[in-house]
Amino acid sequence: MKSKNAFTMAEALIVLSVVGILAALSVVAVNNSKPDENIIMFRKGYATTAKAVQNLLNDTALYPNANSSVTLSRLGNSIENKKGLTDTSGIYKNNFAYNFALLVNPVTALSGTNCTDTTNVASTKTCKFTTADGIYWEVDSTMSGTSPNAYVTMHLYGQNGASCSYHANICPIPTKFKLKIDKMGSIKPVLDNGTTFDPVAATYLYYSKINKHSKIPRDSRWFT
Repeated sequence: MKSKNAFTMAEALIVLSVVGILAALSVVAVNNSKPDENIIMFRKGYATTAKAVQNLLNDTALYPNANSSVTLSRLGNSIENKKGLTDTSGIYKNNFAYNFALLVNPVTALSGTNCTDTTNVASTKTCKFTTADGIYWEVDSTMSGTSPNAYVTMHLYGQNGASCSYHANICPIPTKFKLKIDKMGSIKPVLDNGTTFDPVAATYLYYSKINKHSKIPRDSRWFT
């Protein structure tokens, strides 16, 4: 009589153990490969900002080139008065915050200090609104000083969502980001003080995840 070949109980347990280990490793690998939602939302907001800034830079009616006839007629013969994106002359007083808001199609009414005032040249104008992706925006045009800047602050999960800027001890995984925009349209991620470079924002732009192995890119353009 021939004996039938079959797995012994020990062999079956070994196979199940190996399958279990492989399954556990697969779950870890899948979780590590999933994109972080914070990074996705930040990159979406950054891309929206970059596109709007580029469109404004190319709008020669709002922001004419320094040597154009529009500039000369608007500012006289002195083109030294030109302040690029933060120039305060023209029919809309070149209200960066207001023009930016119109470009990104807000789904809520605009609010903020002097946001829709296109006649008064205020030193600071702020427009607050929410876009269809759920990001809550605070856009500030700061006209004072010889080198005025604009600031775009993104709250990734809405006006009422949990929101904090990067701080090593208090907020290591931020959901609020601030971008500093100079008169020529250069975009620099900064912390709430407006001057200190934001390492997490730069990491989000260059890497898929933040972990102990990530390295902050030493790109000189972020530090100018």
